[in-house]
Amino acid sequence: MPILWRYLLKQYLKVFALCVITFIALLFVSRAKEIADLAAMGAGASHIALFALFLIPYVLPYALPISCLISSVLLFSRLSFTHELTAMRACGLSLRRILGPVLLTGGALALLNFYVASELATHSHMLGRKMETQVAGLNPLHLLQNSRLLRMGDVYVEMHTVKGGECAKEMMAVAYNDNTKRLTLLLADTLEVQEEGTILAGEKVHLMIPLPSEHEGFDHLIIENQGKISTSANSLGQLLGKRRLHLKPSHLQMRLLLARLKGEKGIERARDLSEIGRRVAMGLFVLTFTLLGCAFGLQTGRSPKKRNIAMTILLATLLIGCYSAAGGFDAHLPLSLLLNLLPQFLVIVLCLTLLKRITKGATS
Repeated sequence: MPILWRYLLKQYLKVFALCVITFIALLFVSRAKEIADLAAMGAGASHIALFALFLIPYVLPYALPISCLISSVLLFSRLSFTHELTAMRACGLSLRRILGPVLLTGGALALLNFYVASELATHSHMLGRKMETQVAGLNPLHLLQNSRLLRMGDVYVEMHTVKGGECAKEMMAVAYNDNTKRLTLLLADTLEVQEEGTILAGEKVHLMIPLPSEHEGFDHLIIENQGKISTSANSLGQLLGKRRLHLKPSHLQMRLLLARLKGEKGIERARDLSEIGRRVAMGLFVLTFTLLGCAFGLQTGRSPKKRNIAMTILLATLLIGCYSAAGGFDAHLPLSLLLNLLPQFLVIVLCLTLLKRITKGATS
């Protein structure tokens, strides 16, 4: 590897690695509650470590492009301020040769980012959800008292837990029945997980189920009172857990997404194609942001231009905003592809035009 390549890539990758590590650390801080919930459900240290590891691919598709932007801007800004860039060009090195190693590295990272977004992140999402469901199934009381884990918007649960979450006092659950358009009420004085987590036992359990009648303004009411009940805790936990697993196109690996396309039509097909477009755009982000940092990180005048930094922030915000907006139009394939890919194409053309002008000697 030429000395110039080693020098540029060392400076570039050093800042890049630091930025990625910072984003991963911020991820763990933002997801600390989920990790704590998993620990509260009785998961072992190995399960918690694996769950934390599964979270990393979530942030990588966003961390890699931004890290490339920051590292390329800082690299070429420093080369300009220290006049190393001027010395390189005075030695006969073209701007293409100077930018070459960084852009080639950006292209390799773009392929890596596409793989992470298409395969690694989706696979890690499924493994994380399965692990969370399996652990939560050991104690259904944890599911009932945690609306984020339960993910049942039509159920309201209130209880007071004791014994480290193994026992619930004065439990009340209200569920909306879509078929009857009525509310079902479940009351229990005590619910407790017994026999090493295998049995869920309840005392003074009351169930009230209203049913519509032929007479307007009147309902039939089914009331069931039980002094003591018991059921399998694991079966109930798995039953509740099934409501939580809802697969979207963004949760499927690329081969599964392509396989689904063969049998789909209409809106579902448009959503799957939009998801493929989003993954291509996510991979392309790395190269686009690297080129953006190279073009606007170069300082050709005697004094640094603050407008270059302002333009970098503005264009990066525009790209991220268009990508985020495209997620709301996944059912409209042309508009989704337009928002995902057209802004990146325009930014690439703008950056190449700016670099061509700098090559010809322009200073502004």
